[in-house]
Amino acid sequence: MMNRTPVMIGLFVTALWPAAGRAGVQWGRSTEGRRSASLAFAAGQITALDGYVQETTRPYYDITDPEKNTLFAKSYTLEELGFDGGYGTFGLLFDKAWSFFTLHAAGTYLNPSETSTADRDFYIGVEEVYYQGEKYEYMVIPDGETFKADMEGGTLEMRGMLTPVSITGGDVVEITPSIGLGLNTFVSTFDIDAGRARGTVFYEAPPQEYVVGGHGKGWTGMILPELGVGLDVRMGGSTADRRTPELVLQGYYALLDFSGDTRDLGITSSRNNKVLNLEYDHFEARALLGIPMGRAVDLLVGVAVQHMKANAEVLAEDRPPEEVEERREKFNKIVELEMTSVTFLAGLRF
Repeated sequence: MMNRTPVMIGLFVTALWPAAGRAGVQWGRSTEGRRSASLAFAAGQITALDGYVQETTRPYYDITDPEKNTLFAKSYTLEELGFDGGYGTFGLLFDKAWSFFTLHAAGTYLNPSETSTADRDFYIGVEEVYYQGEKYEYMVIPDGETFKADMEGGTLEMRGMLTPVSITGGDVVEITPSIGLGLNTFVSTFDIDAGRARGTVFYEAPPQEYVVGGHGKGWTGMILPELGVGLDVRMGGSTADRRTPELVLQGYYALLDFSGDTRDLGITSSRNNKVLNLEYDHFEARALLGIPMGRAVDLLVGVAVQHMKANAEVLAEDRPPEEVEERREKFNKIVELEMTSVTFLAGLRF
Protein backbone atom coordinates (compact mmCIF):
# COMPACT_ATOMS: atom_id res chain seq x y z
CA MET A 1 0.00 0.00 0.00
CA MET A 2 2.82 2.42 0.87
CA ASN A 3 4.48 1.90 -2.53
CA ARG A 4 1.23 2.77 -4.34
CA THR A 5 0.66 6.02 -2.46
CA PRO A 6 2.94 8.25 -4.64
CA VAL A 7 1.35 6.76 -7.77
CA MET A 8 -2.15 7.46 -6.48
CA ILE A 9 -1.21 11.05 -5.65
CA GLY A 10 0.34 11.47 -9.10
CA LEU A 11 -2.80 10.19 -10.82
CA PHE A 12 -4.93 12.46 -8.67
CA VAL A 13 -2.89 15.54 -9.62
CA THR A 14 -2.83 14.53 -13.32
CA ALA A 15 -6.60 14.15 -13.36
CA LEU A 16 -7.14 17.56 -11.83
CA TRP A 17 -4.59 19.62 -13.72
CA PRO A 18 -6.42 19.82 -17.10
CA ALA A 19 -9.26 21.57 -15.27
CA ALA A 20 -6.86 24.26 -14.14
CA GLY A 21 -7.33 26.32 -17.23
CA ARG A 22 -6.88 29.68 -15.62
CA ALA A 23 -3.98 30.78 -13.46
CA GLY A 24 -3.76 33.97 -11.44
CA VAL A 25 -3.27 35.71 -8.12
CA GLN A 26 -6.07 36.55 -5.72
CA TRP A 27 -6.36 38.26 -2.36
CA GLY A 28 -6.52 35.78 0.53
CA ARG A 29 -7.54 32.14 0.15
CA SER A 30 -10.76 30.78 -1.37
CA THR A 31 -13.43 30.00 1.23
CA GLU A 32 -16.72 30.12 -0.67
CA GLY A 33 -18.34 26.70 -0.68
CA ARG A 34 -15.33 25.10 1.02
CA ARG A 35 -15.00 23.41 4.38
CA SER A 36 -13.13 25.90 6.56
CA ALA A 37 -12.70 24.08 9.90
CA SER A 38 -11.31 20.69 10.88
CA LEU A 39 -11.00 18.65 14.06
CA ALA A 40 -8.84 15.53 14.09
CA PHE A 41 -7.58 12.93 16.52
CA ALA A 42 -3.81 12.45 16.36
CA ALA A 43 -1.88 9.29 17.23
CA GLY A 44 1.81 8.93 16.56
CA GLN A 45 5.28 8.26 17.83
CA ILE A 46 8.42 10.15 18.76
CA THR A 47 10.74 8.30 16.41
CA ALA A 48 14.00 10.00 17.41
CA LEU A 49 15.00 11.80 20.60
CA ASP A 50 18.51 13.10 21.29
CA GLY A 51 19.80 15.53 23.83
CA TYR A 52 22.42 16.32 26.41
CA VAL A 53 23.32 18.69 29.23
CA GLN A 54 26.97 19.73 29.59
CA GLU A 55 28.04 21.64 32.68
CA THR A 56 30.79 24.16 31.86
CA THR A 57 31.88 26.55 34.61
CA ARG A 58 30.44 27.41 38.01
CA PRO A 59 30.53 31.09 39.03
CA TYR A 60 31.18 30.08 42.63
CA TYR A 61 34.32 28.17 41.61
CA ASP A 62 35.39 30.97 39.26
CA ILE A 63 35.95 33.25 42.27
CA THR A 64 37.07 30.64 44.84
CA ASP A 65 38.92 27.79 43.09
CA PRO A 66 38.70 27.56 39.25
CA GLU A 67 40.31 24.08 39.21
CA LYS A 68 37.15 22.67 40.78
CA ASN A 69 35.30 23.42 37.52
CA THR A 70 37.13 20.49 35.93
CA LEU A 71 36.75 18.31 39.01
CA PHE A 72 32.98 18.62 39.46
CA ALA A 73 31.54 19.49 36.02
CA LYS A 74 29.29 16.72 34.68
CA SER A 75 27.45 15.89 31.48
CA TYR A 76 24.34 13.80 30.91
CA THR A 77 22.63 12.53 27.77
CA LEU A 78 19.03 11.41 27.33
CA GLU A 79 20.35 8.05 26.15
CA GLU A 80 22.19 7.55 29.45
CA LEU A 81 18.94 8.20 31.30
CA GLY A 82 17.19 5.64 29.10
CA PHE A 83 15.27 8.04 26.84
CA ASP A 84 16.00 7.70 23.12
CA GLY A 85 12.63 7.69 21.32
CA GLY A 86 9.94 5.24 20.36
CA TYR A 87 7.25 6.80 22.59
CA GLY A 88 3.58 6.97 21.68
CA THR A 89 1.76 10.29 21.55
CA PHE A 90 -1.94 11.15 21.45
CA GLY A 91 -3.74 14.40 20.92
CA LEU A 92 -6.20 16.63 19.10
CA LEU A 93 -5.71 19.07 16.24
CA PHE A 94 -7.96 21.97 15.25
CA ASP A 95 -7.73 24.31 12.25
CA LYS A 96 -9.97 27.16 11.16
CA ALA A 97 -9.33 29.07 7.93
CA TRP A 98 -10.71 32.44 6.93
CA SER A 99 -9.79 34.35 3.78
CA PHE A 100 -6.87 36.24 5.33
CA PHE A 101 -6.19 34.42 8.58
CA THR A 102 -5.78 30.81 9.73
CA LEU A 103 -5.87 29.58 13.32
CA HIS A 104 -4.07 26.36 14.26
CA ALA A 105 -4.16 24.60 17.63
CA ALA A 106 -2.79 21.19 18.61
CA GLY A 107 -2.47 19.43 21.95
CA THR A 108 -0.35 16.33 22.56
CA TYR A 109 -0.02 14.00 25.54
CA LEU A 110 2.89 11.64 26.22
CA ASN A 111 3.87 9.39 29.11
CA PRO A 112 7.24 7.69 28.49
CA SER A 113 8.69 5.31 31.07
CA GLU A 114 12.15 3.78 31.06
CA THR A 115 14.30 1.57 33.27
CA SER A 116 18.05 2.07 33.04
CA THR A 117 21.32 1.48 34.91
CA ALA A 118 23.61 4.31 35.95
CA ASP A 119 27.02 3.99 34.29
CA ARG A 120 28.49 6.40 36.86
CA ASP A 121 27.24 8.33 39.87
CA PHE A 122 24.32 10.50 38.70
CA TYR A 123 23.93 13.65 40.83
CA ILE A 124 20.49 15.10 40.11
CA GLY A 125 18.54 18.13 41.27
CA VAL A 126 14.82 17.50 41.95
CA GLU A 127 11.92 19.35 43.52
CA GLU A 128 11.65 16.87 46.38
CA VAL A 129 13.14 13.62 47.66
CA TYR A 130 12.65 12.37 51.23
CA TYR A 131 14.91 10.57 53.68
CA GLN A 132 13.77 9.80 57.23
CA GLY A 133 10.97 12.32 56.93
CA GLU A 134 13.26 15.15 55.82
CA LYS A 135 12.81 16.82 52.44
CA TYR A 136 15.85 17.33 50.19
CA GLU A 137 16.35 18.82 46.72
CA TYR A 138 19.20 16.63 45.49
CA MET A 139 19.64 12.89 45.00
CA VAL A 140 22.41 10.61 43.74
CA ILE A 141 21.96 7.37 41.81
CA PRO A 142 25.14 5.35 42.49
CA ASP A 143 27.16 3.79 39.68
CA GLY A 144 25.68 0.41 38.70
CA GLU A 145 22.28 1.05 40.33
CA THR A 146 19.10 0.36 38.35
CA PHE A 147 16.49 3.11 38.38
CA LYS A 148 13.15 3.86 36.75
CA ALA A 149 12.32 7.22 35.18
CA ASP A 150 8.76 8.24 34.32
CA MET A 151 7.61 11.40 32.60
CA GLU A 152 4.06 12.60 32.09
CA GLY A 153 3.46 15.72 30.13
CA GLY A 154 1.96 17.48 27.20
CA THR A 155 2.39 20.21 24.66
CA LEU A 156 0.01 22.92 23.45
CA GLU A 157 0.80 24.47 20.09
CA MET A 158 -1.00 27.65 18.97
CA ARG A 159 -0.32 29.77 15.94
CA GLY A 160 -2.03 32.36 13.80
CA MET A 161 -1.10 32.69 10.13
CA LEU A 162 -1.74 35.62 7.80
CA THR A 163 -2.66 34.56 4.26
CA PRO A 164 -2.64 37.75 2.17
CA VAL A 165 -2.62 36.20 -1.32
CA SER A 166 -3.06 32.90 -3.14
CA ILE A 167 -1.88 31.65 -6.51
CA THR A 168 -4.63 29.78 -8.32
CA GLY A 169 -4.74 27.37 -11.24
CA GLY A 170 -8.37 27.47 -12.26
CA ASP A 171 -10.69 26.47 -9.45
CA VAL A 172 -8.98 23.22 -8.48
CA VAL A 173 -5.40 24.20 -7.59
CA GLU A 174 -4.56 26.86 -4.99
CA ILE A 175 -1.17 27.73 -3.50
CA THR A 176 -1.27 29.89 -0.39
CA PRO A 177 1.85 31.24 1.35
CA SER A 178 1.53 32.46 4.92
CA ILE A 179 3.43 34.15 7.71
CA GLY A 180 2.56 34.16 11.37
CA LEU A 181 3.35 33.86 15.05
CA GLY A 182 3.19 30.75 17.19
CA LEU A 183 3.37 29.83 20.86
CA ASN A 184 4.49 26.38 22.01
CA THR A 185 3.91 25.38 25.63
CA PHE A 186 5.46 22.31 27.25
CA VAL A 187 4.71 21.13 30.79
CA SER A 188 5.85 17.85 32.30
CA THR A 189 6.23 16.12 35.65
CA PHE A 190 8.99 13.58 36.20
CA ASP A 191 9.45 10.80 38.70
CA ILE A 192 12.78 9.01 39.39
CA ASP A 193 12.63 5.83 41.45
CA ALA A 194 16.09 4.69 42.56
CA GLY A 195 14.87 2.32 45.26
CA ARG A 196 14.90 2.86 48.99
CA ALA A 197 16.63 5.98 50.29
CA ARG A 198 19.74 4.64 52.05
CA GLY A 199 21.31 7.71 53.56
CA THR A 200 22.94 10.93 52.46
CA VAL A 201 26.34 11.94 51.12
CA PHE A 202 28.03 15.29 50.67
CA TYR A 203 29.24 16.36 47.25
CA GLU A 204 30.66 19.55 45.72
CA ALA A 205 32.48 22.32 47.52
CA PRO A 206 31.11 23.75 49.69
CA PRO A 207 29.42 20.42 50.42
CA GLN A 208 25.82 19.86 49.29
CA GLU A 209 23.80 17.03 50.85
CA TYR A 210 22.45 14.41 48.43
CA VAL A 211 20.06 11.54 49.23
CA VAL A 212 21.44 8.18 48.10
CA GLY A 213 18.72 6.48 46.07
CA GLY A 214 15.17 7.39 46.96
CA HIS A 215 12.15 8.60 45.06
CA GLY A 216 12.63 12.02 43.47
CA LYS A 217 9.93 14.14 41.89
CA GLY A 218 9.85 17.38 39.97
CA TRP A 219 8.43 19.28 37.07
CA THR A 220 9.58 21.37 34.17
CA GLY A 221 7.86 23.78 31.81
CA MET A 222 8.59 26.22 29.04
CA ILE A 223 6.74 28.62 26.73
CA LEU A 224 8.41 29.22 23.36
CA PRO A 225 7.20 31.95 20.96
CA GLU A 226 8.16 31.51 17.32
CA LEU A 227 8.03 33.35 14.00
CA GLY A 228 7.16 31.12 11.07
CA VAL A 229 6.35 30.89 7.38
CA GLY A 230 4.10 28.33 5.72
CA LEU A 231 2.84 27.08 2.38
CA ASP A 232 -0.42 25.27 1.57
CA VAL A 233 -1.09 23.53 -1.74
CA ARG A 234 -4.72 22.52 -2.26
CA MET A 235 -5.82 20.34 -5.15
CA GLY A 236 -9.43 19.52 -5.87
CA GLY A 237 -12.00 20.01 -3.16
CA SER A 238 -15.62 20.94 -2.86
CA THR A 239 -17.08 24.22 -4.03
CA ALA A 240 -20.61 25.61 -4.11
CA ASP A 241 -21.22 23.58 -7.30
CA ARG A 242 -19.53 20.24 -6.61
CA ARG A 243 -18.41 17.80 -3.94
CA THR A 244 -15.02 16.20 -4.73
CA PRO A 245 -12.05 14.94 -2.68
CA GLU A 246 -9.34 17.44 -1.80
CA LEU A 247 -5.63 16.80 -1.30
CA VAL A 248 -3.83 19.34 0.90
CA LEU A 249 -0.04 19.51 1.24
CA GLN A 250 1.24 21.82 3.99
CA GLY A 251 4.68 22.92 5.08
CA TYR A 252 5.66 25.14 8.00
CA TYR A 253 9.02 26.38 9.27
CA ALA A 254 9.55 28.50 12.39
CA LEU A 255 12.47 29.75 14.44
CA LEU A 256 13.34 31.60 17.61
CA ASP A 257 16.57 33.36 18.54
CA PHE A 258 16.21 34.47 22.15
CA SER A 259 18.45 36.10 24.74
CA GLY A 260 16.97 36.95 28.11
CA ASP A 261 15.84 35.56 31.45
CA THR A 262 14.31 32.11 31.90
CA ARG A 263 11.34 33.81 33.57
CA ASP A 264 10.51 35.38 30.19
CA LEU A 265 9.74 31.87 28.89
CA GLY A 266 7.53 30.87 31.79
CA ILE A 267 10.22 29.21 33.94
CA THR A 268 9.54 30.79 37.31
CA SER A 269 11.35 28.66 39.91
CA SER A 270 13.26 31.17 42.06
CA ARG A 271 16.07 28.66 42.62
CA ASN A 272 16.73 28.38 38.90
CA ASN A 273 16.42 31.88 37.44
CA LYS A 274 19.09 32.03 34.75
CA VAL A 275 20.24 34.00 31.73
CA LEU A 276 19.23 32.06 28.63
CA ASN A 277 20.62 32.22 25.09
CA LEU A 278 18.41 30.01 22.94
CA GLU A 279 18.29 29.05 19.27
CA TYR A 280 15.26 27.00 18.26
CA ASP A 281 13.82 25.84 14.95
CA HIS A 282 10.75 23.79 14.11
CA PHE A 283 9.68 22.17 10.82
CA GLU A 284 6.36 20.49 10.11
CA ALA A 285 4.95 18.86 6.96
CA ARG A 286 1.43 17.46 6.56
CA ALA A 287 -0.46 15.62 3.83
CA LEU A 288 -4.25 15.59 4.27
CA LEU A 289 -7.05 14.06 2.21
CA GLY A 290 -10.61 15.31 2.58
CA ILE A 291 -13.32 12.90 1.39
CA PRO A 292 -16.90 14.25 1.11
CA MET A 293 -19.33 12.40 3.41
CA GLY A 294 -22.35 14.60 2.79
CA ARG A 295 -23.36 18.18 2.18
CA ALA A 296 -22.03 19.40 5.54
CA VAL A 297 -18.97 17.32 6.44
CA ASP A 298 -15.86 15.62 5.02
CA LEU A 299 -13.86 12.74 6.39
CA LEU A 300 -10.28 13.91 6.97
CA VAL A 301 -7.26 11.57 7.06
CA GLY A 302 -3.57 12.35 6.86
CA VAL A 303 -0.06 12.14 8.19
CA ALA A 304 2.28 14.74 9.72
CA VAL A 305 6.03 14.80 10.33
CA GLN A 306 7.66 17.24 12.76
CA HIS A 307 11.27 17.98 13.57
CA MET A 308 12.42 20.27 16.37
CA LYS A 309 15.90 21.29 17.47
CA ALA A 310 16.95 23.57 20.31
CA ASN A 311 20.39 24.73 21.46
CA ALA A 312 20.69 26.73 24.65
CA GLU A 313 23.34 28.28 26.85
CA VAL A 314 22.11 28.59 30.45
CA LEU A 315 24.13 31.04 32.55
CA ALA A 316 23.98 32.33 36.09
CA GLU A 317 22.81 35.91 36.46
CA ASP A 318 25.58 38.47 36.85
CA ARG A 319 25.97 39.18 40.59
CA PRO A 320 28.57 40.71 42.94
CA PRO A 321 31.19 38.16 44.15
CA GLU A 322 29.91 38.19 47.73
CA GLU A 323 26.38 37.34 46.52
CA VAL A 324 27.71 34.54 44.28
CA GLU A 325 29.40 33.02 47.34
CA GLU A 326 26.30 33.40 49.47
CA ARG A 327 24.01 31.82 46.85
CA ARG A 328 26.54 29.09 45.91
CA GLU A 329 25.66 29.58 42.25
CA LYS A 330 25.43 26.31 40.32
CA PHE A 331 27.11 25.41 37.02
CA ASN A 332 26.50 27.17 33.75
CA LYS A 333 25.28 24.70 31.16
CA ILE A 334 25.02 23.97 27.45
CA VAL A 335 21.81 22.13 26.54
CA GLU A 336 20.82 20.54 23.23
CA LEU A 337 17.57 18.76 22.35
CA GLU A 338 16.48 17.30 19.00
CA MET A 339 13.24 15.41 18.35
CA THR A 340 11.42 13.92 15.35
CA SER A 341 7.85 12.64 15.41
CA VAL A 342 5.40 11.04 12.98
CA THR A 343 1.66 11.43 13.55
CA PHE A 344 -1.40 9.96 11.84
CA LEU A 345 -4.59 12.05 11.73
CA ALA A 346 -8.25 11.13 11.39
CA GLY A 347 -11.20 13.43 11.89
CA LEU A 348 -13.82 15.63 10.30
CA ARG A 349 -13.81 18.80 8.23
CA PHE A 350 -16.87 21.01 8.34
